[in-house]
Amino acid sequence: SSARTMGLETQIDGYFGDGFHYNLGYAFVDAELTADFFAPDNAVTPVALDGSTLPGAPKHMINWAFDYTTDLSPEWSLFARVDGFYQSESRNGVGVSPTFNVPLEGFTIWNSTLTLTHGPLSASLWVKNIFNEEGVTGVFTEAYMGTAPAVGYYGNGNKEMISLPRPVGLSHGVSY
Repeated sequence: SSARTMGLETQIDGYFGDGFHYNLGYAFVDAELTADFFAPDNAVTPVALDGSTLPGAPKHMINWAFDYTTDLSPEWSLFARVDGFYQSESRNGVGVSPTFNVPLEGFTIWNSTLTLTHGPLSASLWVKNIFNEEGVTGVFTEAYMGTAPAVGYYGNGNKEMISLPRPVGLSHGVSY
């Protein structure tokens, strides 16, 4: 019937040198039930106990971004950026059942972009998730959705929700 989320978030943003910019952030989140949790159809046996961590809420998250902007000539400029984030481990569900409540490992994602601008025209080459980190954010466990050869289902048991696999792209734009 109740839960609590408390935390602390901090961020710093600034410049160093000529054209260099940075942004760093940190968040701490303490998210938990503040009473036993019962299913609507069973008010006797709790699904989760008071103090259980809420699902999908990592305790620690860090983000960063470093970029550089420079004029190559009076008409051309260059922008380069590397950014990313880290999130600590979290839980897949709330409750005492290992069918749903399993730990999810922490992960780190890195991104990069390079943009060339000429007057109102720009072209960018970008890469997201540079190291192709799987970054599992949720899972249907094998115990919940496994294979069932007796009924003709031979699935592979791979039921993880993962971060976007590494895309590489080129984009362009016009400002007016």
